[in-house]
Parts: sequence; structure tokens; C-alpha cells
Amino acid sequence: MEFQRKDYLVRIFQEVGEVLAELAGLRQTRRHERALELLNRAVAGILGLNPELAALLAADSLLTLVDMDPLLDNNHRLLLAELLEAKAEVQDEMQDGCGAASSRELATEVRAQVVG
Repeated sequence: MEFQRKDYLVRIFQEVGEVLAELAGLRQTRRHERALELLNRAVAGILGLNPELAALLAADSLLTLVDMDPLLDNNHRLLLAELLEAKAEVQDEMQDGCGAASSRELATEVRAQVVG
């Protein structure tokens, strides 16, 4: 059972690594809208949601969902926080200071849910 869990975590980390690599290319070519779409899909994937639904969730609803989902362990929360932080950086590049601040705050709150 432990082996399967490690294999699953390795796969998740690989997928997030691929997302971050693709994100770097999109940011370099200033394709910010595509970068946000990619990040929204990745966030939705971690939460097990439809990307359109995940994009519509208010921050407090997303936090409640993260807090209540027994399948989201600390690893998932940390990955989610990293993706939200990357989203904030893209929003900064798009001159969306309000969106960036919201994404950063959400990333901080998700990190705070990590059980030590």
C-alpha cells in the first residue's frame, strides 16, 4: 500500500513539474492568458474539479473545499499553494495587482492548512 502511495505522489510531482515547465515557456513568450488557463486546469486537477467550476469558486469556498477534502494531504496542499503563487506571478505580469494579491493570500491560507 505504501509503495502505491509513493508511486502516486511521484506521478503528481512529475505532472506539476511538467506544468511548471510549460508555464515557464508561456511566460517567456508573454502568453499570459494561456498561462492562467494552464494554472487553472492544474489547480482544478488537484482539487478533482472541472476547470470551469474551479475558476468560478470564491476564495473562501476553495479554502473550505481544501479543508474538508480528506483526500488532500499536505503534499497536495503544498503543490496547490505553489500553483497559486505561480498564478499570482502571472497576474503581476499582466498588471492585475488585485488578482495577484488574492492569489497570494489564497496560497498563504492553503499553506497554513498544512498539518505539521
